[in-house]
Amino acid sequence: MRIRSYSFLIIILCGLLSHTCWADLLVSPTHLAFSERDRSKELILVNNGNEIRTYRLEWQQKKALPTGGYATLIGAQANEINKASPMIRFSPKQVTLAPNERQVIRLGLRKPKNLADGEYRSHLLLKALPVKKKKDESQTGLGVNLKLRMSYSLPVLIKQGKIDVKVDAVSADFIYDSKRQKGDVTVNFLRSGIHSSNGDITAYWTPKNGNQTRLMIARLNAYSIYPEIENSTIHLAWVGANFVPSPGTLSILYAGKGIFSGEIFVDKSFELTPSIK
Repeated sequence: MRIRSYSFLIIILCGLLSHTCWADLLVSPTHLAFSERDRSKELILVNNGNEIRTYRLEWQQKKALPTGGYATLIGAQANEINKASPMIRFSPKQVTLAPNERQVIRLGLRKPKNLADGEYRSHLLLKALPVKKKKDESQTGLGVNLKLRMSYSLPVLIKQGKIDVKVDAVSADFIYDSKRQKGDVTVNFLRSGIHSSNGDITAYWTPKNGNQTRLMIARLNAYSIYPEIENSTIHLAWVGANFVPSPGTLSILYAGKGIFSGEIFVDKSFELTPSIK
């Protein structure tokens, strides 16, 4: 029973601490896209923790989900998407970083002749290896000497051919929790074309009470809608302050970044009254 109890405790700790522990590694950028003329890219890793850490890099194949996030594809499932990994080489494949140390990962692209237009994607997995600790000889009985193993993956894309993607916000919903003083802004997007979009989604609120000041209330940074997704439902993170529910206008702005810098995918407004709970 004691061994099972320790195992259960470890599972709980992993769930509670994984996000905080992973903050020890700074990754930039978090989205890599090769346009038709690109042949190389760089990924920067910085250990902003206080321990020496080792990370192993390898490819993963993932499929985007309509409500956000990914499903990892294993074996034959990986053929459900156009993979980028066979065309990309990266180095080094494993790095050890001292606190505040920086490492550049270089990625090179070699495309085959007559590559069909479209988008090819794989995810580069950064896996933190366990830290070896000296055994505390003063301990007796069963002890747990554990450093949690975390991983993080980022999308790496090859966009072949003339960029072809259109996005529309077909509907929006706004629920406001008066007790918590927080809102939930949900947007339903419709995407078409052979490529994905990438950019920042921002929601603004303009009340109809005579005060026409526009307030930013929710946001989602660096969001992509991938070719396998036609309809998607996105929840934005609440950032509003001093918000008073009333009839008004909810404006959704989806502004491109990276290779889409300067492009506006969506700029649309909805007249509505927030639902109060």
